Amino acid sequence: MAASPSPASHGSAPRTPAPHGSAPNPAPPKTPVWRRVATLGCALGVAACGGSAPPTPQADLVGTWVGDYRYPSAGTRVDPTGVAVSATERLTITAQEGELLWGYQTWVDAGITQRDLLHGSIGSDDLVVLTEAQGHWLGRFDGEALILRYIRTGKQRTTYEVTLRRADLASP
Repeated sequence: MAASPSPASHGSAPRTPAPHGSAPNPAPPKTPVWRRVATLGCALGVAACGGSAPPTPQADLVGTWVGDYRYPSAGTRVDPTGVAVSATERLTITAQEGELLWGYQTWVDAGITQRDLLHGSIGSDDLVVLTEAQGHWLGRFDGEALILRYIRTGKQRTTYEVTLRRADLASP
């Protein structure tokens, strides 16, 4: 017959023998102070990270946003100056899930309407970041307008700032 394992082999501390004539002490040993402090610290850390306040609601950006702007077109090797071009930006946010945004940008090139997909986010501080295949927008939502800086990379790189207003509220 095999001997049963001792309590110490199961990770528990051996019990202190009781004095002669008294019942054995059934209480388990106390948890070390450092372990109690660590447990409390972890619990407080989780509570602080999770926060008890609900998340700040994001502004509703779904809709079409328009605004006029000017940008510097790239020059050529012969004339690196380039020219200033006036245009109208049209961004349409088709879906928003909390801080996440999806939509597209449209513009007219040689009489043909072009369209690029975009996606991005708006932070609790109303910082807006949108990306598309050739570049990205970075800016803020001020409660009424999107004030964005666009940076296009690649061969036709450029940059501009534009203030976009909802299409149904924009002046004609």
